[in-house]
Amino acid sequence: MLGTTVNNDYIASNASGEIITRGDFTNNGIIDNYRQLTVRGNFVNSLGSTINNLGSAILVNDDEGIFDNYGTIENSNLIQNYGIFNNYGTLINNGILELISGQLINHPGATIQNNAGGIIDKSATFVNEGLIQND
Repeated sequence: MLGTTVNNDYIASNASGEIITRGDFTNNGIIDNYRQLTVRGNFVNSLGSTINNLGSAILVNDDEGIFDNYGTIENSNLIQNYGIFNNYGTLINNGILELISGQLINHPGATIQNNAGGIIDKSATFVNEGLIQND
C-alpha cells in the first residue's frame, strides 16, 4: 500500500497474503494478520484499534518504519523491530518480541504485557517509561 491509506473497518491477511505498507498508514479498525505485515513508512494504530498477530504471523517494523501504537496489539507469534516502535497503548506478547535494531519506547501510561511463554529478545535499545507486566 503506497501513499496515504486509512483503514476504518477490517483487514485480514490470509495464510498466503502479505501486507506491506509504504507511506502513511492509519489503522482505525481491526487488522487480523495471519502471515506477514511489514511496515516501511509511518504506521499509526489508533486508540481503540486492534492488530492481532495470529497463528504463525510475523509483524515486521522495517528499518525505514516508524510504528506508533495507541491501541492494542496482541502478538501470538513474532514481532521483529528494526525501526522506531513507540508504544503508547497496550502490547500483549504471547510469542516473541524481537528487538533486532532501532528502538522500542514504552511511553508513560503504556503497557507491555509479556504473558507466560512470551519472550522479549533485546539486541536493540529498549526504553521503558510505562508498565511492563511479566507473567
